[in-house]
Amino acid sequence: MFEWGLEKGLRPTIVGVKQAAHECVNFVADLFDVPPKSFVSLDELMLFYNARNSRGQSTIEDTSSLAVARHHERWVCTSVQVSSTGDLNFIKMCDLLIVKMLSLFSRSVERDSVTEMVPEYFVPKDKKTSFFMCSEFRCTVQLCLSKLWSEKYSTPFKILDKNTKEEAILKMFEDGSSPSWISDTIVAQSVRCTEAEVYEILERNGKIEKKKMRR
Repeated sequence: MFEWGLEKGLRPTIVGVKQAAHECVNFVADLFDVPPKSFVSLDELMLFYNARNSRGQSTIEDTSSLAVARHHERWVCTSVQVSSTGDLNFIKMCDLLIVKMLSLFSRSVERDSVTEMVPEYFVPKDKKTSFFMCSEFRCTVQLCLSKLWSEKYSTPFKILDKNTKEEAILKMFEDGSSPSWISDTIVAQSVRCTEAEVYEILERNGKIEKKKMRR
């Protein structure tokens, strides 16, 4: 989308973590600081803008700022892990909503209107492809990974080989991941795995002490 914006003469701007922004992207802390005719990317905004606080003064102000941003020729794109955690009005006001790769739990709590449009449910996983959901036209757009993409900022989705599941679990644990996070990650890579199974593998390989049975 950044490449598309550059081709159209827009100035890409990101509202989010500065360290993760590409060198061609300008970082701002507030939507009002974004110049007109800019392509704005809001990453993981739902972590701060959630439905539970939808009637709070700060949330109302954020909604107003988004309306002003769109009115003054700012094209707003928001990426979320689960859109159901965010306020519905905010989602409707975004020009483009990017739904990231969903876990099984995320799918169970996602909005019906979103799950109908997420192609991940209906097409094979492809680590070289990205999907964008256009909230304006209720459709998805399939694109190749951007030339700006780098493993420095992200890693491609891949289906885990069942034969290397145990090896992957041990490596993730050595890297500091918790058993619950490991099981969720393995499941997200299209391989069945439970937290109990992760504990069993870690115990068998001497990574953790075997749990004592309680009476």
